Amino acid sequence: MFIQKRAHKAGAQVCLNKTVKALKDHNITVKVIMGENGWLTNRLKEMDALGGIATFPSFRSFFSKSFKLLPFYQNVKKAWNTYGPFQIIHANDIWEALLAEWLALKWKTPWIVHLRTSIHESHYQKYHCHKANAVIAVTPLGYDLVKPWPHQLLEYIPEGLTEDDFLPVCPKEGQFPQEVGVIGHGGEIKGWDDVPPALEKVKERGGILPAKMVFWGAIEEKSRNRLRQRMPEGVELIFQGHVHNLSEHLPKVDLVLVPSRKESFGMARMETIAAGMPLLTSRTGITPYIMGEDSPWTFSPGDPDSLAEAWLRLPSVWSERQEVISGWQQKLREEFMMDQTTEKLIKVYNKILN
Repeated sequence: MFIQKRAHKAGAQVCLNKTVKALKDHNITVKVIMGENGWLTNRLKEMDALGGIATFPSFRSFFSKSFKLLPFYQNVKKAWNTYGPFQIIHANDIWEALLAEWLALKWKTPWIVHLRTSIHESHYQKYHCHKANAVIAVTPLGYDLVKPWPHQLLEYIPEGLTEDDFLPVCPKEGQFPQEVGVIGHGGEIKGWDDVPPALEKVKERGGILPAKMVFWGAIEEKSRNRLRQRMPEGVELIFQGHVHNLSEHLPKVDLVLVPSRKESFGMARMETIAAGMPLLTSRTGITPYIMGEDSPWTFSPGDPDSLAEAWLRLPSVWSERQEVISGWQQKLREEFMMDQTTEKLIKVYNKILN
C-alpha cells in the first residue's frame, strides 16, 4: 500500500505512476491511498490501483490530528479490509512518512519511505525516516547524503523509464535553436527568473538570441509580466501553462531549457533526453550523473552568468548534438529502465519481509 497526498502531475506523481504499473506487471498487488482527486488519481483508477481517497491529516496540527486522523484511518481501514491485508506500507516521499509509520504501527507491518526530496538531517529525523524499515534514495547524491545518518536499511534505486518513453534523436536541421521550450513553473525553485538576465548578458556580448521561448508550467500573471518586462527585446514569450503530455510538445521546439535552481531528481530531464531532444540544463538532481559533471550542455543552478556562458557555448557544440544525445540515451538505457529499478525495489521488499 502506497501513501501519496498530492495528485497533480509532477515528478513524484509521475514516478509513482510508473512504479505502480511496473509492480503490477510483476503480479504484485498494489493499492495507493490518495489525499485528493487529480491526474494521478485518474491514472490509478485506469490501472485498478486506487485504494481510496482520504483527506490527509497533519501531524504538526493539533486540530488536524484531533479531527482528521480518525476519518483518514476509517478510509484506509476500508481499503485494508477490501484489498488487503498488505505486507508493506510505502510512503512515496518524506511528507507521507509520518502517516505511513502511524499506519504501520496500527497493523504491525513494515514500512518504507522514498526520498524524492532534498532534505536536511533535521527533516530526516523529524519525519522519522530513521525508523523506517528501509529508506530509498533516488539519486547517488541523496544516497551519499543519507548514508552517515541513522537508518535500518538504505538503498539507491533511481527512477526509471520504459522503452515507450524513447524516441529517435531529433533530426531537426539548423545552425542554432530559434524556438526554445522551458520546463518548470513560475515558482522560485524552477529558476525561470534566471532566464531574462542570462539572455540580457548574451545580448550584451553579441550572442544570438532565440526568436521564441515557450514556457511549459503553471505561472501567475504577475510573474508572466515580470518575465516579459525583463526579457531582451525581440524574444517572443509564449506561456502554455501546465501540459499533461510533455512528450508531444517537445518536438515542436529546437532546444529544451531546464533552469531549475534545485531538483531532487529531475524526471523531466530524463523524459526530454529519452525523447531525443537537445537539452540545456542546470547541474542539479540526477543531471550531472547522466550528462557529466563538466558537460557544456549544463550550467550552475541559480546562476544567470553560468547560464549565459552555457548559451554562448551552444554554437560550438550544436553540430554535435545528435551524437551527444545518443550517448545520454545510452546512459538511461543502461541504468534507468523500469525493469531494472523495479527488480531492485522488489529485492528490498523481500529483504524486509524475510
